[in-house]
Amino acid sequence: MAKMIGRHFTMEVSTGGVTYTTVGEVNTDSLDVNNDLADSTTNDSGGAKEEMYADSQTSGEVSGKYDSGNAGQILVMAAALNKTQLYCRFRPRTASGEKQFVFLANLANWKTSGSTGDVREFSVSVRSTGAVTYSGQ
Repeated sequence: MAKMIGRHFTMEVSTGGVTYTTVGEVNTDSLDVNNDLADSTTNDSGGAKEEMYADSQTSGEVSGKYDSGNAGQILVMAAALNKTQLYCRFRPRTASGEKQFVFLANLANWKTSGSTGDVREFSVSVRSTGAVTYSGQ
């Protein structure tokens, strides 16, 4: 895989999984794939611990400058307030032939913060529910 510039990473959200809206004004991002492991050690393991994959979950987070007019930011804020799920699409780089992560998500956290004299910030955290698709754009 080629090196990628961080600013090319995008988080896009959708209420129905068809038309996606970019969450704008982002300046930091992360995407994590977490695998839970189950202990499968038995008396036949010869004293060595054995594990197997159990559950997995993908989580993502973006933060940046709060923009009350940005449609993507409005969608994630509304989903967090109303406890509704959104489809999320994370693209490390937007171009033909590049890969993307797509999943239905619960909004784990939405936050805005700021101080006098500074531009307000926002952050949003999502967690997958169900399968995650990693495929071409």
